[in-house]
Amino acid sequence: MSLSPDDDRLLLTKPRSSNNENELEAAIKDSTSDLPLGKSLYLLVHVHGHVFDKAMTTIRQATPAELTVHSIESPTVRAILSIENYLTSGKDTSQSFKHVYDSLKEKFIKRSKNNAANEQAMRIIGYLVLYSKHQEAGQQYICNELSSSDKRCQLAAVILIQFLLSHYMSSENSHNDLASLFIPLLVDISEKYGDTTTLLACSSCDLALQLSRYVALHLNSVAEPTSKIIEIQETSNDTISIHQIQKAWEHADTMLYRLEKWIKSTGKLETASFKELHSFLRYANENIKHKDKQAEIITAWDLISTWLTPKMIVSEKPLTVKKQKSVLSFESAQTMPLLSSIKILILVILQRDRLVELYGPDRSSIVFTTEEEETKYLIQKEYKTMLQSYPLGNIGNHFIVQLVTQLPFLCTTDDIQSTDLIQQILNNVEYKKETEAWLIPLLMKQPESSICNLLWNILEQNDKSTSSFELLKSIISQGSPDIIDLVENNLLSVIKNSDKACELLIQCMDYLHLPSLIQKLMPRIVTEDQREKMVYIALISKALLHPSWNNNSILFHIDLVREFQLLKHFTKPNKPDFLDLTPHNITTRKHNLVESDIIYSDEEIKKMSTYLIAPIQLWSTKVDENLLKSALIQLVRKSYGLPGDHVCIDAWRNLSHAFSNNHDLIWGVMQECIAIMQSHTISHTLADDIMKVTPMLILQTIPEQSFDMVSLPKSYVNLLSKKFEMLAIDLQTIKVSSNNSNTGISIQLMDELLIRCFHEDWKPLAQFATTLISKIFCN
Repeated sequence: MSLSPDDDRLLLTKPRSSNNENELEAAIKDSTSDLPLGKSLYLLVHVHGHVFDKAMTTIRQATPAELTVHSIESPTVRAILSIENYLTSGKDTSQSFKHVYDSLKEKFIKRSKNNAANEQAMRIIGYLVLYSKHQEAGQQYICNELSSSDKRCQLAAVILIQFLLSHYMSSENSHNDLASLFIPLLVDISEKYGDTTTLLACSSCDLALQLSRYVALHLNSVAEPTSKIIEIQETSNDTISIHQIQKAWEHADTMLYRLEKWIKSTGKLETASFKELHSFLRYANENIKHKDKQAEIITAWDLISTWLTPKMIVSEKPLTVKKQKSVLSFESAQTMPLLSSIKILILVILQRDRLVELYGPDRSSIVFTTEEEETKYLIQKEYKTMLQSYPLGNIGNHFIVQLVTQLPFLCTTDDIQSTDLIQQILNNVEYKKETEAWLIPLLMKQPESSICNLLWNILEQNDKSTSSFELLKSIISQGSPDIIDLVENNLLSVIKNSDKACELLIQCMDYLHLPSLIQKLMPRIVTEDQREKMVYIALISKALLHPSWNNNSILFHIDLVREFQLLKHFTKPNKPDFLDLTPHNITTRKHNLVESDIIYSDEEIKKMSTYLIAPIQLWSTKVDENLLKSALIQLVRKSYGLPGDHVCIDAWRNLSHAFSNNHDLIWGVMQECIAIMQSHTISHTLADDIMKVTPMLILQTIPEQSFDMVSLPKSYVNLLSKKFEMLAIDLQTIKVSSNNSNTGISIQLMDELLIRCFHEDWKPLAQFATTLISKIFCN
């Protein structure tokens, strides 16, 4: 059998076909085998970023069978898989990762024109840390680098994480665990090197804040746990996620303290702003578990961590108008009052002292630009919203106080209504005359609580005591009737314990209805505490001294004491018009008892009247001499009009000290007594007899030494010598003078007394007149 040519040709090609298959197998094997590590790294460092990212996405999405095809088609995919297999083939994955990492980390830090190569190096490590099957080993290695004592290693790790966060993590929601792993290590670095604003300290601080922002923005986005973990894990993903953000905020709070230390200079406003930020984090930690509050809290933290960065803090320049508007115009999907507070906080911190220069109490004359006016409007709009939402977890307690005190031309008190906030301002404001314009109207929005708090400071004698006293003085000086009544009522409850309160009540007397005030003070004299008793006596005396009385104050006071004696109880103040008390209307008008409703016994009334009439004595030592003389004349007439009433005589006894100090006072009293005595004819009725003796009783109460200037002419004494002898008065004892300007008064009084000395039908009257002559005219 012979072969045809075709058959020969067939036989010849069989071995050639077998060779092609071997070559194909060899080619496939060659195109899918792992590249050497160096070659893989070199290739990946020099590809474009988008090419690497596309290859990385392909690997993450492909099946194992598809990967073979992709590896043949894409050298980038092949290089990435080669590195992955390199880590797998090694006995120690961590050591193999170190080999890869150390080959690339210098590129992280190195500043060169070829930034693309530097980024590609970080992309390679990023894939291994975020997406490869060796990511756990890679993440642990980065943690070790952050914990290293080598600053260069730490800086390389920080730069790497910054890159991963901005290029990969921020667009994905499955890296909360990794972010939470890095945050405490970054905080440790910042705290360790944070005494100065080095690149490492600032970068680690900033990164810690940005990672906390990432964790917050991706709340409830924890990756599903593996089945193995599910068996022992009882907490939900929500619980894990909330715990992560709470821990992140605890570390962020530390970073805020670090930022505060990095500011070149901080005033009260900036210090208060940082206090509010710490308050916010406490509020956030406590309320993040509530679904209805999560959006507002997270949005607020997003705003804070976006603007309060080390770069912004370290910069000494205030924000431009454009950036200010950017902060203030930050909007959320829904109305969030908390954001208004945060916006102003950020603005205050980043504007340095510029806001105080523009709107502070000591600002100079400034012409605002249109943009500055627009910014002012936006700030005030947010400020009003902030006030409307107060209180929100105690946020604003420190801050609002400083806003209204440090920026009175920007943040006014017009919209403040909260009692607690008003008290906060009162407790923290540094009182100056310049602050009265806005502080007093603010306090008057809640006058009762404000006045009580001011008085409390005075009583406690704390660091606010002096300022509270001055502030109350200013409030009183405005003379508002409602406020004065409120101040009076509060002062009455504390005057026994505070001299300052007494001073304030005395100041109130310019605006008070003094008869009512005295009626309120009188029952308080009834106390066993002698100091307290003297306080009330002194205050009544001060009220009686007020110039508004027009000389009749002691007459009114005598009527009050007399009313008490007749009714045997105290009455409520009769305001605004006090009735003139007479024997008739005291017994006929309707009386209101004070709260105690106590009816006193005769013995108690006698004892108490001694103290109730005592203010007259103190009054007499302080009153103007001319007013005193006029009042004494009126009192003589009043005493004559109340025959047989002991209260007037008690009043004269309390005036004895005034006569002892000023002997000239007797002449007016003597003249008025003489006029009454001259008006009387001899009568035998009891009423007339009592009225007749009243002037003599008045003269009897005056101390004897007060009459030392009373004398008679020698000729007059000689003329009446027989009468004096009949009365057994030694002429040598009678005071005589030839140049006394008041001789006429002395003679008139002696004439009236001598008439009564020889009153045959009423022997007691004659004896009394004789005794009075000896007291007044004899040595």
